[in-house]
Amino acid sequence: HSVVVAGLNVGGGKAEAAAERVRKEKKITFPWLIEPGARTLSRQLEITTLPRAVLISQQGRVLFHGHPLDPAIWKALRRVSPTIEAP
Repeated sequence: HSVVVAGLNVGGGKAEAAAERVRKEKKITFPWLIEPGARTLSRQLEITTLPRAVLISQQGRVLFHGHPLDPAIWKALRRVSPTIEAP
């Protein structure tokens, strides 16, 4: 569906070890980024609570910004690819 998924860990000083532990426990296979201490990306995206899903179009527009279980994410995903269906 031409959708790229990446995780962003915004933890503190031991973020890398914590992210790796969670990745193994949850069997996460998508790329998982560790944000530097300045938290530039999470500030720019105004991520204040976790978990958080942000769907960004190829043009850089934010199509969805909210909890990943919010049904509105599927409406936004269908804007990316009309054939996407909720599981």
